Amino acid sequence: MTNWEDKLTAFLHDPPSKALNIPGHEGLSDKLREVWYSAKGDDALYDQISASADRPGVPGHKEGCSVNFVEIPELTHPISAGRLRLNLAVAKPDIAAIEEYLVAALNAMVLNEEDPNKSKFFTLFEGLKQTLSQNEHTFYSVWNKMPADTRIPDHSIWHHNSLVSALSVCKNEPYFFVFSLGPVQGFISEARKLRDLWVGSMILSYLAWIGIRVICDDFGPDHIVYPSLSGQPFFSEYIQERGLSELVESIEPEQKKIASFPNKFVAILPKDSVTDEGKRIEEAILSEWKLIADSVYQRASMRAASNLEYFKQIWERQNNRFWECYWLASPWFKTLDDDLAKELPESDKTNINKLAKLFQEASGYPANQGICYSPSHGIVQALHAALKNSRRFREGYREPGDKCTQCGTRQQLSTSENRGDTRAFWKHMKEGIGDDIRDGERLCSVCLIKRIIGRGSLGLPSTLGNVFKNASFPSSTAMAFDPIVRKLKKLDKSEIWNDFVSECGGDEKSYNMLHDNDEKDHPDEKVSRFFRRLRVEAGIKPTNIFGKYYAVLLMDGDKMGDLVNGKADKLATWQDIMHSSLPEKLRESKSKARTRGWIEPGILQGKRHLTPSVHKAISEALGDFALNTVPYVIKKHHGHLIYTGGDDVLAVMPIDTVLPAAEEIMELYRAPFLVKRFEGTGWRIEKCNGEYTPEKGKKLLIHLGEAATISAAVVIAHHKAPLKGVIHEAHQVLKKEAKDGADRDAVAVLLKKRGGAEKLVAKKWKSDGDAAYIALLTELAKALCDYDQKASSKLMYKIEQNKTALETLVKEGPEGSVEKLLESLIEKGQRNKDKGDGKWEQERAALANRLKAILLDKGSTLKMDGLMIARFLAQAIGGE
Repeated sequence: MTNWEDKLTAFLHDPPSKALNIPGHEGLSDKLREVWYSAKGDDALYDQISASADRPGVPGHKEGCSVNFVEIPELTHPISAGRLRLNLAVAKPDIAAIEEYLVAALNAMVLNEEDPNKSKFFTLFEGLKQTLSQNEHTFYSVWNKMPADTRIPDHSIWHHNSLVSALSVCKNEPYFFVFSLGPVQGFISEARKLRDLWVGSMILSYLAWIGIRVICDDFGPDHIVYPSLSGQPFFSEYIQERGLSELVESIEPEQKKIASFPNKFVAILPKDSVTDEGKRIEEAILSEWKLIADSVYQRASMRAASNLEYFKQIWERQNNRFWECYWLASPWFKTLDDDLAKELPESDKTNINKLAKLFQEASGYPANQGICYSPSHGIVQALHAALKNSRRFREGYREPGDKCTQCGTRQQLSTSENRGDTRAFWKHMKEGIGDDIRDGERLCSVCLIKRIIGRGSLGLPSTLGNVFKNASFPSSTAMAFDPIVRKLKKLDKSEIWNDFVSECGGDEKSYNMLHDNDEKDHPDEKVSRFFRRLRVEAGIKPTNIFGKYYAVLLMDGDKMGDLVNGKADKLATWQDIMHSSLPEKLRESKSKARTRGWIEPGILQGKRHLTPSVHKAISEALGDFALNTVPYVIKKHHGHLIYTGGDDVLAVMPIDTVLPAAEEIMELYRAPFLVKRFEGTGWRIEKCNGEYTPEKGKKLLIHLGEAATISAAVVIAHHKAPLKGVIHEAHQVLKKEAKDGADRDAVAVLLKKRGGAEKLVAKKWKSDGDAAYIALLTELAKALCDYDQKASSKLMYKIEQNKTALETLVKEGPEGSVEKLLESLIEKGQRNKDKGDGKWEQERAALANRLKAILLDKGSTLKMDGLMIARFLAQAIGGE
């Protein structure tokens, strides 16, 4: 049983404003405890462990190494090289007024009287932080990042206090606990409709939250190492439903429909609670899945009255053994002499002992188990990976009967083994469910759940029900046709589309009509009339390209395991995470016995160590990225997000915007600090360039910075191509081409033309000395569009004919000879071009340079695929 009062006093050992008044911070802690009549706790040991785990030991005030945050307010990035100077709106913060406001804010918080101490703790963890960020006018959202140590301002006071309170519950036996839920790709990607993909992602995210919620209930959110909970819609709703705290930050409606929880989480738990907690989490997830499945079963079983028992057997067999839960725990080592620690490589032990000596010598405090955070975390991750790879023995079975037309692995739902009965059952199902089931579709229970959940299903958990209520998701046809709808709006001809939608009876039905009538010799009269109006009234001619293709965008962070385990190549150095004034203070300090370790040549330039705050920062960055940045970019570029769980992104996009969207996501992913602000009628996210001015309505975000890279796959496919195959190819292209073939930090584009050969390019986002590849590709597409569609087709043919000559010039020709040949080929396609003002020569040279950059593959070889993709995009953008 968790003692919430003990956690409360541990969390309050340091006040949120400690960085502003270090000499008086203990007095303020006393005042804050007095608000809630809490006794002072004996938390010195846990404070020392947390401090040792979170930051390097450095000298303090007596050695001349203190830092005044009020005079030079500065934050550093915990993962990558990055520094943010704060421009305060007032000349100097009024510390006394801020401390009075803190006490008053805490005093005004409304608590849950039935569980007051638990409510107080959640108020400290989330409610007070939100109140300060929204209403305290000096720092506003900087309160979320207020540093725990002004000398090492790379981690917040909230992170530090959370670890102290978690350790106070674990006492002297903290264990790392890792839990993961699967299958992931099998559950998500088995889909015919884009909505199926989104629904599967939301269910998986929700079930992961159910597991995390058990720990929040039993021990508190401070025990979750990652993912970050702050700002997560499920977590915010949980707090408010239970009356655990007042929250002033509103969750945007779009954010509630984002699948942002990954399928894996890590926590710190007491040793004697690990086994019971693992079982409780697994039981909670399986129980919640049963509620979800039962809500659909009640509706589907009404169509199986002829033989309900047979139907029920299939249903229970498929759902009772579907989810795989993997969890284990191992100790947070006290010393490197612990049993499991003996398995560490000698090089790791040597490095840890060096750090311990350096920290102890500089700080004057004896080394403690905090220094063993990194190896302890590494061991539990390795054990968990081994557990998953070994695949716990499960009694196997072979699914009988005809298989589901969607997943192809599980048996179709039916009332008997007779195929005639099965067809009759599904005809009956379609009559009751409607357009969600197509002619010829026969689904298993899992695929049926994803298909119709939220469409009037009774008994669905309220949190999930609210997500799916009135939720719509575009079809692939809608995404393919989106450029035409936008073009009509731009031409002030939107009535053409609106009239067609009215005739069909709504947006969804209009897209279904376009889908069903595509490629028909004699389409429905409504479709024929609509296309005629496009041509005659708007000058738009839908072809076998324009209005027929859409894009799937799949992105994934590179080598996240290295980042999480502190092995990333560009991880921040010791000097990077220190306040800018500290290295000089270390060099000038007269206490050489304390500072000598830090000022040895090369030490400050060495890679920083792995800490709980690094994990918190990674988690927080991925949360900000998933809930704020990715939705902003996808919406800006007219796409629709399917999921964004941490560093993973899956979205469907119009083909004319997918490449700029991918590039913008990559750029923002690698920014250290960003700001989210309301502008006009919506939110805008942009990079912080070294400085930040706190203002109401702004939110300071952290991302991963230069230590992290992300790769992408873009698959351009016909709107009638089977979705499951498109998603599968996106994953293959991402892994084999962008990550393995181009060695990560890359983008791969696959064009799947209907009835034609595939075209594929995979390139680094940006090579040394070269322009960004996506910019080159999009600029070339626009240039070809302006150049002339027929001429550009001839140009591609001419380049193909002269490929051998071009390759010879690349290998042996003088500088500029490749460009000259390309210019001559361009000239032949544009004999009637107006060339009198000199502008044509500039355009021709620019086009030749772009053609060469796209043509060059590896070494001196040339590849036409990039040019063919650019020409295709030009036809799509131009609408011809």
